[in-house]
Amino acid sequence: MFVKSTNGVYVCTMTFRYTSKQWLDRVVRCMSFADKEVKTSMGYRKQRGQWNVEKMKQDVAFGKLGEMAVYDYFVQAGQEVTPIDFEIYTGGNKSFDADLYWKGQHVHVKTQSSESAKRYGASWTFQAQSKKGHEDPYRFEGIGVFCIVYPFEKRIDVCGAWKMQEIQHQFKEPKLKHLKHSKRCIYLDDIQDIPQITI
Repeated sequence: MFVKSTNGVYVCTMTFRYTSKQWLDRVVRCMSFADKEVKTSMGYRKQRGQWNVEKMKQDVAFGKLGEMAVYDYFVQAGQEVTPIDFEIYTGGNKSFDADLYWKGQHVHVKTQSSESAKRYGASWTFQAQSKKGHEDPYRFEGIGVFCIVYPFEKRIDVCGAWKMQEIQHQFKEPKLKHLKHSKRCIYLDDIQDIPQITI
């Protein structure tokens, strides 16, 4: 399966296709998680300039769908990886820990919708240090695994896994003006020639 970037077409590492039932089961679980998670983090999200509740829920749900695909990606490669965390944390217990752990390394999963990829190019957003929120602790260490979710096709593409230290010099400002003060992005065009790690 291929992901189209702004400069060309690149092969994905792995594509996951789901039956209608498999997709529905995953979406229901992820949307339930997203609804609870957004309710507990609304104040924090507003500090970061986020106001569209439905967009927040969709982003959280897509992120969890991506985590599930990356978990399957590691398992199918015969690797042991920590289970996905569906726990809801509140207040001071709010966690910014890694999504998964593999061989003692932090695995940070980033997910983009196919609609966003078509509009802005294949890219993934990280929280940058700003007055409106924390800095994503995994911008500079661990492993980044990047996904694109195609909801109408019931499909998720895992676009690859990179050491964050190897791609940290490729962070750029997002294309949306209102995100430039608090976000930084990795674009697939910029990292597709950088060697990936082997799972």
